[in-house]
Amino acid sequence: MKKYWKLITLTIIIMAGIGTFYIYDSLAADAYPAFTIETNSGNEEVIENLLINAHYGTGQNIQPVQITKDEAIYANERSFFERLDGAYLSPERKHLQENYRNFMRGKAIYGSFYEDEEYLVYANVNIDTSALEARSSSIEVSMLDKGTDETTSFVYDIPHSSEVNHVALQDVQLVNDNVTLITQNHSRSQGNLAIHVYEFDAQSHELIREESIISDQAQEQNQFTDMFMLNETDPMSSKDYAVFRNVVREEIRNNDGTYSHEEISNELIAYNLESGKIEDITLTEELKEFGRVNLFDGTNLYFTKSIENGLEVVSYNIKDKKIENEMTVELDQVESSQAPSFPMVNEGGRELAHLTVHDKNLYILSRIGNVEEPADLIVIDLETEETIYEGEISEKGQNRDSDEKYELTITGIEVN
Repeated sequence: MKKYWKLITLTIIIMAGIGTFYIYDSLAADAYPAFTIETNSGNEEVIENLLINAHYGTGQNIQPVQITKDEAIYANERSFFERLDGAYLSPERKHLQENYRNFMRGKAIYGSFYEDEEYLVYANVNIDTSALEARSSSIEVSMLDKGTDETTSFVYDIPHSSEVNHVALQDVQLVNDNVTLITQNHSRSQGNLAIHVYEFDAQSHELIREESIISDQAQEQNQFTDMFMLNETDPMSSKDYAVFRNVVREEIRNNDGTYSHEEISNELIAYNLESGKIEDITLTEELKEFGRVNLFDGTNLYFTKSIENGLEVVSYNIKDKKIENEMTVELDQVESSQAPSFPMVNEGGRELAHLTVHDKNLYILSRIGNVEEPADLIVIDLETEETIYEGEISEKGQNRDSDEKYELTITGIEVN
């Protein structure tokens, strides 16, 4: 018995710590209000699978919260093991873990996934940083055949990876029975950025093609490039295009000795996943007036600009090179501050709303709610351009002093 006393003592300490953890968080949870989505008009079915990520705060006390049609769950209400895993933050990952538990075992939380009716594909870039100088990078791919429940995996060692400072995986797709990966490669010597495509045969796992599709366009030493892929509404689904923003800026020394950055060029570039070709996106003068694109659904780009008490929204079809929809949306709340998040409407430093698209419906949610002005939620049918739902994020119940001022900062919305 004596030889087990250390193990028994350690177990008691751990269990007591976890128990204290739950008691503390249970008491803390009572201090936060309960939020819900209150329907004003329209079909509630369109918000059945809507998830709103937000932060609730009073003063210095900020708490992450997820809001659905029926409830609001704060981070400190999650179990110890849920927080340890972190999967609750991503409905997509939760769906994968519940339905493909064996396949998901050991998959990195920051990896990329692709899913259709027949296959589930996982990809990740592993970087060996054990050496101070030379390093090696490899691409890990696993593919589940849903019909046979068989998993195949392979690893591809990236050539000359010691010359690359960082490789960031942007997307994984299954195109014409080939696994296509898009990465952002950062050169170790020159510091240049480039977007690379790696294409593998899904059956033999052989590399079919590897090429740089977009490269750093900075010409002078005082110029630098910011290059990134646009976020999409459903990152795990099949898509027609991957779209990138390529911005070149120049560092300028001011008369007072300070430095500022001047934008030299700013372009949108589309990569056709089917053909493997780059397609330039030439915007009309009308679309240029809208500023930056706020949303991409795999086929269409969505541009927005603020108007008095609302937004103008335009969707542009990349393949057909034409405007699909033009609409005006009224919003009671169109102005706020705080830190930026994507995708949202942003004009002159004002962050106005979050947008997403699901099943040909456009969801618009104003970014901040408070006691006086709850956050507005509007859903528009993109085919008819009619508003099919109106609601707001409101407080449910009386978990706090009704006179207390609060701010609910929306960080993102998604529909599954």
